Amino acid sequence: MLQRTMATEAARINQATKPISPRRLARTNPLRQTLIGYAHSAGIESPYTFFAPNVPESLKVMFEIQFPDKRVSYELPRVRSATEGLRLSALIDQAAAKPGLWRELVLQMLAAGTADDNPNAIQVRVIVAALRFPRPSDYVKGAEPSYQFVCSYDFVPADARARDEAE
Repeated sequence: MLQRTMATEAARINQATKPISPRRLARTNPLRQTLIGYAHSAGIESPYTFFAPNVPESLKVMFEIQFPDKRVSYELPRVRSATEGLRLSALIDQAAAKPGLWRELVLQMLAAGTADDNPNAIQVRVIVAALRFPRPSDYVKGAEPSYQFVCSYDFVPADARARDEAE
């Protein structure tokens, strides 16, 4: 009931303000240019993503590194700056969005970089998981956010393949 009232009121306000919109003025009108210029510079005309291109860092990437002596270690991607972290996050978000060659190439590149940092590794598994928040009623009861598996990619470094073939 309240939602219908709010929608009706919003529609009424929208209709009432249409005649005074600066867009109804001539393009050469200084008032129109000033108001629209202000709206654009303030971000009023821009979608939210202009200011926060990647707000929810909801995907997490982890590397599972396997060694010849059966040891397994886990690492997170390392970045040198917040900007690099934002770029990596955006790349992972884009690549993990849907299965296919792009996802495989991005995960392979990430795995190859980790393999380079761990020259004795025989396999690097890239695991991507999505952060899932509990429902508000469960959160009140103490539930914590959890991760849901999205995808993984197994990468065998060229050095490890060469060692296997030599044996």
